[in-house]
Amino acid sequence: MRAKINEKRRILLGIAFSLVFVYLVLREIDLKKLGAIFSQSNMLMMIPFLGCVSFFFWLKGERWRFILQPLRESTFKEVFPPMMIGVSVNYILFAYVGELFRTYLFHKATKLPKTSIFASIVLERILDVIFVLLLAGIGFSFASPLPDIFVTAGYTISSIALAAITSIICLVFFTDTCLRILRYLLGIIPLHLRKSFIQHVEQGIKGLHSLAHPKLFIRIILISLVQWTFMGLCAYLTMLSVGIHVPLYASFITIAAVAFGIILPSSPAHLGVVEFCFIISLKIFNIPQEQALAAALLYHFFLYTSVIVSGMWFLKKTGVSFTKAKEQAEEFNAIDQG
Repeated sequence: MRAKINEKRRILLGIAFSLVFVYLVLREIDLKKLGAIFSQSNMLMMIPFLGCVSFFFWLKGERWRFILQPLRESTFKEVFPPMMIGVSVNYILFAYVGELFRTYLFHKATKLPKTSIFASIVLERILDVIFVLLLAGIGFSFASPLPDIFVTAGYTISSIALAAITSIICLVFFTDTCLRILRYLLGIIPLHLRKSFIQHVEQGIKGLHSLAHPKLFIRIILISLVQWTFMGLCAYLTMLSVGIHVPLYASFITIAAVAFGIILPSSPAHLGVVEFCFIISLKIFNIPQEQALAAALLYHFFLYTSVIVSGMWFLKKTGVSFTKAKEQAEEFNAIDQG
């Protein structure tokens, strides 16, 4: 009951956030200009766009396969369907429920510990933050001056990412010391709860061990860089399709804004958030709001539609219903929080 109440609150909060962003997006938009831009857009650009999207997710699957390698030698066919299902659920629902879907489905197929699988996804997320920041930093070095909101967000997220990666490195390379410190800090809680929590942490650390293998680590780093470069190209192609001619690095700034914007609570499909991030990013380059919104709508529609369709197709092939997968994911989340 309590979980359902919290879920309803998150949904309502997300919808409220999205309504605010929709208002901010539309308040100064000339709909006639927007319609004219769409009528003159080059929709053929969406063909290479979808090619870049496909390559981005192929690389994402390969990277996750390498991250999981210390736990289990998995094939691309094993990792790709649950990954795409997870991403599509993230696009459909709120927060990061999709990561719990991915954890449950991959656990069901491989019997690997759920905590280890989830830890590998957390590592994946941190790598995403680092490389999105890296590409945005390249863009920021050419674009000047920057709005204060970008500078503040950049420093904040960089600090969080640095703290997270430092913690992960300590857990991987100084496991025994970290566990001793953790046991000491948890000394005030009952023994059975402490043992259960420590066991979860130990299983989770196993999902991070790809960092301890130099060859794997280098592969993961290179894939992350190329992967996010292709997502930048996706944004660039939508800009070109509506007549926006800006340097390529502008797309990296835009993708960074979108990536961090969707972290905020929002309604399903991040309605309004993606569009707002496009507009404020391209404002740096003096792009009219109508053009920026047109690019955002194309990016949003083609990316989310292609991912959701493929994810739901893979879910259907697993033979697991959406409701069943959601129940199992929520059960894992409740156990993890407990």
